[in-house]
Amino acid sequence: MNILGMTYMLARSIREGQMTREDAIAECGHLIDSETLDEVLASLDCVRDEVNEAGEDIMVIRVPDSWKPGVWTDEDPQE
Repeated sequence: MNILGMTYMLARSIREGQMTREDAIAECGHLIDSETLDEVLASLDCVRDEVNEAGEDIMVIRVPDSWKPGVWTDEDPQE
């Protein structure tokens, strides 16, 4: 499997609620780029950008039948 294929596989697992974005980066961050993962998540229509109560930009991931706030901001490390 190539890196892009693995990125799509991880994104689908995140979308289905089987793992978090943070888990995917922790497990495969040495192989995949977090920005590419975010782009793939967006292409699968399972993320949206919001602003949290502290005024920070956050990404919200949609899991089956709901939207779940992510726990990262633009200031967080990418890997």
